[in-house]
Amino acid sequence: MSTDVEVLKVAEERLLIGWAAVAVENNAIVTDLEGDQFDDPEDLLKASTDFMADTRQSLLRHSGGQVGTVLHSMPLTPSVCKALRIDTGGRFGWAVGIRIDDDEVWSAVKSGQLRSLSIGATATRHEGN
Repeated sequence: MSTDVEVLKVAEERLLIGWAAVAVENNAIVTDLEGDQFDDPEDLLKASTDFMADTRQSLLRHSGGQVGTVLHSMPLTPSVCKALRIDTGGRFGWAVGIRIDDDEVWSAVKSGQLRSLSIGATATRHEGN
């Protein structure tokens, strides 16, 4: 699944707000473009916490050097949404705010050429659970 981002501010902040991962859409588990999924959307709480504690980097299309930094993070899991009384309309995942530091990448975002987010992270793949 590729998720378009909203350019929140086209100013000094160079801030993008969007979904880093969507685990559930219309109350159904999502399989992403790489064939991965979160069988339990609550796993995003730990994954996002670990990412923010250790990594926080944004890459261009999952490769190359760092082009931005994740500054804001909100895991929108069923339990978090229930506790905060947030209705996501059947979508659960991880929303982030990324500051784009790379001038070429920022130009591509402003022009609309780049419209999706990618975070630099590693995970353990579990086959056939």
